[in-house]
Amino acid sequence: MKKFVAIFAVFIIAIGAVLYVASLDGAVSKTLVVPDDYATIGWAVGNASAGDTVYVKSGTYNESVTIDKPLSLIGEGMSSTIILSEGTRGSGHTIHVKADNVTVSGFTITSYLPFHRLYYFYGIGIGGNNCNITGNIIENCREGIVSSASVHSVTISKNIIRDTTAGMGILFIYASPHHITITDNNITSTTYGIGVQGGYSYVVSGNNVIDNGGGIEIRGSDSTITGNNVTSNRGPEGIRIEGSNNTVSGNYVADNVVGVRFSGSNTTDNLFYSNSFDNDQNVQITSTNYTEAWDNGTVGNYWSDYTTK
Repeated sequence: MKKFVAIFAVFIIAIGAVLYVASLDGAVSKTLVVPDDYATIGWAVGNASAGDTVYVKSGTYNESVTIDKPLSLIGEGMSSTIILSEGTRGSGHTIHVKADNVTVSGFTITSYLPFHRLYYFYGIGIGGNNCNITGNIIENCREGIVSSASVHSVTISKNIIRDTTAGMGILFIYASPHHITITDNNITSTTYGIGVQGGYSYVVSGNNVIDNGGGIEIRGSDSTITGNNVTSNRGPEGIRIEGSNNTVSGNYVADNVVGVRFSGSNTTDNLFYSNSFDNDQNVQITSTNYTEAWDNGTVGNYWSDYTTK
């Protein structure tokens, strides 16, 4: 019994030592509450350490926020916790993520400028890897979620993105972003719903892209576009492909001017199956080098104009 007590005591001391060392190293995370602990979100983020959580209570916060360390920024409720920034004659972001391993969730993110819609702020800018943007409302911004950096392992999910003033709902524009997941978002009233202009290994799945200027634009390779509802986009097309080795399956593409358009100089080896097409014009080809497969060997696609063509 004495031996057991001694071993147990040593164990407790060892645990205490580990916790003490962890606290000295700053590895023990903490939660900073706005406005209880800090009056503004920016002030709380500035005083946070890597791995901390900044929890923001319901209210309207008139500021723009830059996140330059790995942390979680969590709002009390996506409809009741509002970050509102005023645009300038230039560009900026309501939230600008510059660090890796950042989560942003639970906010309404918006912008305004009294004089000109082109100068509204962007909603969220992503410049870090392994980031998670989920469960937000992003509205009345110049563009919703934007990345112009070579990022990887980013997930954008379950957001409501609407009423962008001058651009896309979600836009990745760089030569080599990769392993990006865009899933279960609702995107309406944007110039273009989702734009991928470079990079590879995207998953674009389960999104409702409805009533925009255009639907989903993929200018990349080795991407999976599956299970999306792409309807009533009355601009250029529902889905645009400019790239190779992409798989497009299980999408409902309807009531668009053009269902799917192939463009560019090298649009090859893309696979389409289990999609449903019912548009003014289901397919338009402007690519100068075009080879596609319209079934996976056993399953093809539904075409509203099949009997006439």
